[in-house]
Amino acid sequence: MTSPIFEVCLDSVASAIIAESTGAKRVELCAGLMEGGITPSAGLISTVKAKTSLPVMVMIRPRGGDFCYDDDEFAAMLEDIELCKQKKVEGVVFGVLLPDGSVDKVRVKRLVETSHPMQGITERNVQKIVSAMNATEVHVGAGGTMPSRMEYRNPYCSMGYAIAGPEYELRLTSNRKLGGMIDRFD
Repeated sequence: MTSPIFEVCLDSVASAIIAESTGAKRVELCAGLMEGGITPSAGLISTVKAKTSLPVMVMIRPRGGDFCYDDDEFAAMLEDIELCKQKKVEGVVFGVLLPDGSVDKVRVKRLVETSHPMQGITERNVQKIVSAMNATEVHVGAGGTMPSRMEYRNPYCSMGYAIAGPEYELRLTSNRKLGGMIDRFD
């Protein structure tokens, strides 16, 4: 059986470096994974491209929540795709729904056309799923954590929403989780 391509969804330079050193073949770069992933900053895109040789697929999503966007949010998505072209990313990842939950074919078509010539593509039991489906690509998160280097910790002031993860613990790609998945195919 041919090994599938592992694409790792991540939101930091450190996670991209871990993913590359562990054997990932591509990254889906996001910000705000606690929100389900939103469009990352231009600086994050540039730095990941500079620090790794992995192809980068950028999440085009102006906010967390549903995928039914108003005209201003959609305009921002088009602008973000243009920025990705300037940054020479390999592709973008997006989704747009109508209020009834069906795919907004008109807007998806426009996003695909705008993203040209980039690619526009809309841990458990990975090997079994790949074998059953004859999959050639696998999209994973392989999330883990590491302690923050922050020494001062203010117990009276939060840096985010109450539902967010611990402030002094950084979410990174886990080389143990990702490596375990990839090793099953070597």
